[in-house]
Amino acid sequence: FGITRVVICLVVANHIVACGWYSVGWMAEDPRGSWIAEADLESRSLTYKYMTALHWSLTQFTPASMEVSPRTTYERIFTVIVILFAMIAFSSFVSILTASMTQLQHLSSNESRQFWLLRRYLRDWGVRRAVGKKVQRYLEYAYAEQKNRVQEPEVRLLSLLSEPLRVELKHETFSHYLAGHPLFRQCSEQARAFGKALSATSLASNDIIFACGEQARMVTFVTSGALEYCVGLGPDDSPHAATLVKREHLYEGMWICEAVLWTEWHHVGDLVAVTECQVITIDAIKFSDDVRGNLRLAQALRKYAHKFVLNLNMVDLDDLTDLASQLFSPLDAIDLDDFAGFSSFADLEEERPSLTSCCHYLYQRLRGKRPTTPSPFSMPRRRRSSRSSF
Repeated sequence: FGITRVVICLVVANHIVACGWYSVGWMAEDPRGSWIAEADLESRSLTYKYMTALHWSLTQFTPASMEVSPRTTYERIFTVIVILFAMIAFSSFVSILTASMTQLQHLSSNESRQFWLLRRYLRDWGVRRAVGKKVQRYLEYAYAEQKNRVQEPEVRLLSLLSEPLRVELKHETFSHYLAGHPLFRQCSEQARAFGKALSATSLASNDIIFACGEQARMVTFVTSGALEYCVGLGPDDSPHAATLVKREHLYEGMWICEAVLWTEWHHVGDLVAVTECQVITIDAIKFSDDVRGNLRLAQALRKYAHKFVLNLNMVDLDDLTDLASQLFSPLDAIDLDDFAGFSSFADLEEERPSLTSCCHYLYQRLRGKRPTTPSPFSMPRRRRSSRSSF
């Protein structure tokens, strides 16, 4: 990206120089003695004249030559100025290109060495070929994802954030996926209350997320990849019934095991990763602890939980599944009046300081500079109405 930006700047600079070079020749005191007349361009089209001027400009920035040369004093002065500027610009471009290529080679060699060490480790410790391929395939996927998206540990500046801002940042990065659930979409900004319960996890192909009979501990939202869920067999089911079990696939925006948030729950099926994927989980215990601190949200969720459990109890035992959304819609348990007083994201956008302004303010303070903007932590906030207070 840095090289592309420099190339675009050079193209724009050459365009400006080409226009200036043509203007110097066109405004000469004696038009017959200018470079335009010497190159016999009077009868040529404007496009040909521009391309000739651009060609001349490019030769000043690179070690090349052409038949066009300065003929008047002003043209000579303009040429000297352009050469001095081009010398600095071209040298900077070469240094940036060299540094970028060196960095790229270093990253490539480091990547090759790490995977070479991985293969040697698997071989030296006698890891079975199937397991070794699975490990290598997942690490290749995880490494590619790390290069495509900046990870939180790579941004050391984030460690300076206060705990409330850290929770808010986590909520902002995960809210896009949580909004697929009608309940969390209604919670809006109040969903920040359980930001500590959120976490992101990467899974390898064929990883087992949970098995039938295990005690449930978290809700899982799929953000990329695919998961496969199948209901477990009962003790009275025949072996032939295993071939008739319907398998459900979960993709981005889907969730599973919501019931653990509202009642004690044991998994009634198996969940396995079909491909390498990433998921967001909500820890049920942390969720419960965090929500209790927000009275208004706790009241609304308590009513939702009561209706959810009532709907769940109406389902026949043989039809139970961890995919509660297939048994009944979450909208059936939502009372919009309970969430009517919650502020939306757009309502609070102007009144709260942005994360970018907070990070910039902290960075200036650490560098010992006088901040150019007032502290976002001391900005006055709109007073909450009694309707939206906790």
